[in-house]
Amino acid sequence: MAKVPEALVENLSGRLMGRLKLKLFHLIAGQPNLMPSKKQSISYVEKTGKQFYPLGEMIADLFTNDHCTLISAADLEKSDNVNLILDKLDRYPLGKAVFVEVLGVFPDMPVGIWISSSRNDNGRNFYHLLIVEDGKFPEQLLNHINLQVSEQDRSAAFSYFAAGKIQTLSGTECIATDDPWVNLVFKVLNHVVTNHKESTISMDQLIENKWDQQLADDDFVVDDQECMDRIIQVRDGLIRATVGLADLKYVKPFSYEKCFDLRLHDLQAALQIAETIIKGGILVYAKDGYLITSDDYLYYMVLRLQKIKQIKVVVLGDPVPEYVKILSSGGFETLPPLLRLPGPVANSSGLEQNEIQLERFLDQLRIVNNTRSLVDVKCVVLTEDRHGDMLENLLLANGLDLDELKVMSYEGCTNVGALPIVMSTLQQIKTDLIFIIHRDADYMSADELAELNRKLGKLCVIPFITKGTDIESYYLSMNHVNHLYPNLSFPVIQTLLDEATVAARSISLDRLKKHRFGNKYEPTSLEANVLGSDYDANVPRYRLGKKTLGLFTGLLQKELGKNPELIKPSPFLQAEVLRMVANQLWPE
Repeated sequence: MAKVPEALVENLSGRLMGRLKLKLFHLIAGQPNLMPSKKQSISYVEKTGKQFYPLGEMIADLFTNDHCTLISAADLEKSDNVNLILDKLDRYPLGKAVFVEVLGVFPDMPVGIWISSSRNDNGRNFYHLLIVEDGKFPEQLLNHINLQVSEQDRSAAFSYFAAGKIQTLSGTECIATDDPWVNLVFKVLNHVVTNHKESTISMDQLIENKWDQQLADDDFVVDDQECMDRIIQVRDGLIRATVGLADLKYVKPFSYEKCFDLRLHDLQAALQIAETIIKGGILVYAKDGYLITSDDYLYYMVLRLQKIKQIKVVVLGDPVPEYVKILSSGGFETLPPLLRLPGPVANSSGLEQNEIQLERFLDQLRIVNNTRSLVDVKCVVLTEDRHGDMLENLLLANGLDLDELKVMSYEGCTNVGALPIVMSTLQQIKTDLIFIIHRDADYMSADELAELNRKLGKLCVIPFITKGTDIESYYLSMNHVNHLYPNLSFPVIQTLLDEATVAARSISLDRLKKHRFGNKYEPTSLEANVLGSDYDANVPRYRLGKKTLGLFTGLLQKELGKNPELIKPSPFLQAEVLRMVANQLWPE
């Protein structure tokens, strides 16, 4: 188990929610300021949940949720309109649990209220509210309140503990009661429905809501009036809607700021239904050569994050640009679900600058979305390879602990200028991370490699540039093959490797030529001779590792009579820079 960093302990200690987390860590790990393993945490949650399900759910949420609302009891207001609050809680059930820290309920002791919504088998919404404080959690709760918000169940809207037994109150009786917990909870709920409405719309409800219900909603805030006018015109049969296919590059958001304001957990939830989004398409209208989307920001961001090239669009009215491949046209029935996000924000930047900012924001979201907890991670390896098996085995062979490092595939690492975005995003999660940047040497010259090392050095990262053209080159080691298959003699391995190298010579020379002279230039006979001489003088450096390894594996298969498994760690997969890092972080 890893120790929780002092900076993180200090940060968590400043809020009730953080202190509850630290106490849970202590209870599960058996010692203060130790991070329990995932297996231990799951076991504890399951055990607690069997005894009291809402508490198990709350503890699981504390492990994964970092957001809480802080408010003073003096700033909470009680509403006399109980039914309005219950109606809103019923209409917009929480998509995610809410933790509210209330100051001033007791002297020098904040109170936490964890609020979660559920739906029973009859489709009725109810809420669990757990009231906690530092000293007695999780062994004892200050109170546990059940809240029935569905209209059919409001004869017993509140059930809570008082005088050693469960008490019940109807919705209207909540106004007159002098019970301090009911009064406090009712004020907090009023605050939630008044100030956090955007947090109380579940993903399922957003997807399932019908357009006519949304258009009739008095609380609906129009983001883009032109889009809304066109929706109404389609509904009334005044204009048509055209369904078609278009490249995503033509679709632009009405408000870039709205894209930046989307919350990460909403994006993560939406990514789980990416296929549904792709199938349903997004709503757009044509303007200034682009297709503008305004109320589908969440769907739009999912498509951008997934790097979808061509998407289904529903174009409201005319014109329909020529680059849209038309599939069908119709009326109101063609429209996809509408995602409602509150509050119009005017765009002040130009399109080009907004696109640059949005791409940076998408990069950060991809990083965070693909990053597990970094608390127990010492090192992050950024690689240009999408499939990391070869790299991970190489790291393992050189003594790096895969349980305490994170390998991330990030396309931007081929562009040194994009690396600070990645690093700064991850360092917000953990400040003392060590970064290794993997780059294939490809066919760069010595001067180009030196310049790359210089640029990476200025970023205070550890460059790992392959000794051959790519990561596959490390697996073209006779010692490595003999270690995995001792029955193969070195002369046999040498013969097969030479045969694969000769077969890959043509494509390797072609890659070297393109790097030095470009795709269109045809070198003179003298230049071609120099190229060949350079290649022959350093074959391990210039042979295309990926191609050679594929050919070599095929030859080994014939020799062995089975598929060889070369992508495994062995003592002969050596990289000096990786061994140096391993000795520093994981000394034997």
